[in-house]
Amino acid sequence: GRMSSPDIATRLLLATDEAMGDEARGLAQQLNDENLRRQQEEADLVGQAKKAIETDPAVGAHNGLVVGGEGWHRGVIGIAASKLVDQYHKPAIVLSIDAHVDRWKRALPENGLYAPMAYLLDLPAKRVRPVLVMMGCELFGGKAEDVLDEALGIELFHNFSLMHDDIMDEAPLRRGRATVHAKWNTNTAILSGDAMLVKAYQLMGKRADVLELFSRYALEVCEGQQFDMDYEQRQDVHIDEYVEMIRLKTAVLLSCALQVGAAIAGASVEEREHIGAYGEHLGLAFQLRDDLLD
Repeated sequence: GRMSSPDIATRLLLATDEAMGDEARGLAQQLNDENLRRQQEEADLVGQAKKAIETDPAVGAHNGLVVGGEGWHRGVIGIAASKLVDQYHKPAIVLSIDAHVDRWKRALPENGLYAPMAYLLDLPAKRVRPVLVMMGCELFGGKAEDVLDEALGIELFHNFSLMHDDIMDEAPLRRGRATVHAKWNTNTAILSGDAMLVKAYQLMGKRADVLELFSRYALEVCEGQQFDMDYEQRQDVHIDEYVEMIRLKTAVLLSCALQVGAAIAGASVEEREHIGAYGEHLGLAFQLRDDLLD
């Protein structure tokens, strides 16, 4: 199969011996062909992005762009680049958690309690939270494969919360497909969500320190959801109250994910707290942007 550019460059460095001249020339040609192919793909995507914005100004507005406006060309390049990353550069760490999720789903019993879990996990997802568990572990010298179960546990908890949130919000769709309570019924969604939470705890309970972290932040997520429901009945929600609500509802689970990975890798309490603070601020930024787009 085709080698990546870094692989080819490495081989070129090694192919300095005169006896390997033919291989070096061949690798150089392959590298050149690869770069030309990528440049053409980027050019095509830039053209597609520009055409989309010209055809539908709402696309440009969503990305802060107007035709001919300041930053127009840079913005089009940015949209195209993000598409290219999504299309061609799905990180290996995401592929590994996707594979672990698939193995877990295939092992589920075939009955009405577990089918909604598999259905929800099949919806398109970035796997941000499990990836953060694995990244937190690697950052402190651990191996990503050593925290796959805990990464899955965080993802199960997140999806449990989505299943119940959709009931509370009476939402008919989740990521473009029917929500669990709409596809089955509310009672099934409640019970399957409860079972999903149990499954998450089974995965997170191998170590006392991890279980303590997870339990603390899982409860805070529930507190944030309660604030969210309370504020729907009020017209005087202060910005500080809103920030605390999204911190609890969204940001603390990202903090938890990084801290769990760090703890398993052997990070100190101080190191865990630092990486946890980073995760919390990352979650706040994510939710602020998401709410603005809504």
